[in-house]
Amino acid sequence: MSPKYLFFAFVFLLPFSFFLPVAMAGKTLLAVFVLSLLALQIKESLKSKEVVLKGGLIRNSLVAFLLFSLFSLVFSKNITQSFFGKTEGLDCFFFLSAFILVFFFSLSAFEGREDMKKIFLSFLSGSAVSSILLFFLAPGSVETLALTISLSLAVSLYFLFFDKKKVVFGILSLLFFCSLLFIGFKLGWLAPALFAFFIFWKKVRGEGPGVDKRQVILSFLCFAVISSFLFLPGFIQPKFSFTSKISLENSLDIALKSSFHDAKSFFLGSGPNTFNYQYALYKDKTLNQAAIEQSASGFLTILTTLGALAFLSLVFVFFLFLKKGFSCFLNKDSETDNLVFLVVFSIFVLTIVHGLDLVLFFLLFALLGFWESFSEKENRISFKWLIAAGLVFALMSVGFFKFFIAENLAQKAIQDFNNKDIPAAIVKMDQAARTFNYSDYYIGLSQLYLLKASDIFNNNWSLDDDIEKQLEEKQKNLRDVASQAEAVAEFASEIDGQSYLVWQNLGLIYENTSFLIEDKTDKALEAYTKAEEFSPDNFLIYLARARVYERKGDEESALKEYESAFNIYPSYEGLEEKMEELRD
Repeated sequence: MSPKYLFFAFVFLLPFSFFLPVAMAGKTLLAVFVLSLLALQIKESLKSKEVVLKGGLIRNSLVAFLLFSLFSLVFSKNITQSFFGKTEGLDCFFFLSAFILVFFFSLSAFEGREDMKKIFLSFLSGSAVSSILLFFLAPGSVETLALTISLSLAVSLYFLFFDKKKVVFGILSLLFFCSLLFIGFKLGWLAPALFAFFIFWKKVRGEGPGVDKRQVILSFLCFAVISSFLFLPGFIQPKFSFTSKISLENSLDIALKSSFHDAKSFFLGSGPNTFNYQYALYKDKTLNQAAIEQSASGFLTILTTLGALAFLSLVFVFFLFLKKGFSCFLNKDSETDNLVFLVVFSIFVLTIVHGLDLVLFFLLFALLGFWESFSEKENRISFKWLIAAGLVFALMSVGFFKFFIAENLAQKAIQDFNNKDIPAAIVKMDQAARTFNYSDYYIGLSQLYLLKASDIFNNNWSLDDDIEKQLEEKQKNLRDVASQAEAVAEFASEIDGQSYLVWQNLGLIYENTSFLIEDKTDKALEAYTKAEEFSPDNFLIYLARARVYERKGDEESALKEYESAFNIYPSYEGLEEKMEELRD
């Protein structure tokens, strides 16, 4: 079986993964795809006992990018998170390795330009079916699907103007256009607008088959209409609403503060997929989002987490590609080469103004590999290196699949909690924590234990049984469950000591168990102070500390904490009245 058929199948199936009722479906599909490619490549290389690697500077720059990412991993704030990422993060080492492998497989997977055209047609087919499903089902990641449909509209427009099957691509373009209107994601119009502009440019220059004045006018109207959606309000009520978690300005501010903190942060960043730490540490006071996994720009995320060396390596790849790509676009009539250039250029622009995206990054590395496959330079290496790479990635995949299982257990635990089945939620969250050593699971588990303790405390007495015996049993159960909540929360702080969330949670656990078993308000204050160290502009930490001081009867200290919270978030409901109450 040729690797190209795996590519055809993957790009067709990828959009469907957003509708599956499981967490990280798209990521898991990518991991399975890369493992399948590795197995197929190893099988083929056993005959020749060598592997041919084409490519020049782009290939070498991507290898350097992965190498600098590895150095960043070694010095990361949280090596486990940097290795496998969080549920939404793509800048973890595991997936960066997967994308680099996609690039290398693309160097030899395709026999010619016709195969790459088939890749685009498979992509359009999968996106078309997903666009229809969108009207009936809610996807797990609306933004990712919106970007997928956006790029599909752009590609179908190109085929509409430069391919003979105009009716087919006209229908597809109309479907994707209506889907984008239905979604209501403004940034989704950017890629089609860029494509429409370049199509108009090509038509004005008189390049491409079947050019006439009508096509020039139509391409201009297409560009004018599509680009207007970037600025004008929607004409229909969209099904989904999008709110930006963080602006480009705030993302740039965090990236600069993080990068210039010290030499290590500048060159190697904070570690792959650790933007949430840097956000908590350097966010502006006006930002009150609890946790954000990536910035508003993929490039700024990479600069913050992977450092300047990896960032410049990736920028250099784009520079090399665009330098050669523009020249080819101006002088070539090859439909496929022009299309590859436009897609990569659009992904480059989208990575500047939008966060990292699974579909966009996969297409980026696959198309870069296809582009480099026409290089005359090549190297031959022993197939043993391929086997070594396969074994390493397979071992990493075992860890990722454990993460995948754990995350879905955690999601089921949340469903049980929403259904008010606390015991079942505890069992599943405990299984998730045992499956994958991740602080978020321990935080969730400690809070579930706390809720269970609260339920025990509030349980009614039975008048038919011995009251004294009931009291003794109740106190014992309270101590056991509260101790479990404390132990789990403390363990979370041990495995992820640089996250303000684990310390904030630990303080909350100590604060609440003080009501149930014994006074631990001093330990709660210590935990909240530790949380402040890693998130100095988080008003919730100051509110929590003020609450503890009030319980201790220290109104002066409580007032200072409330004032600190007010300076960060003055519009918080009831805060000003609370300060006035303490002043009186």
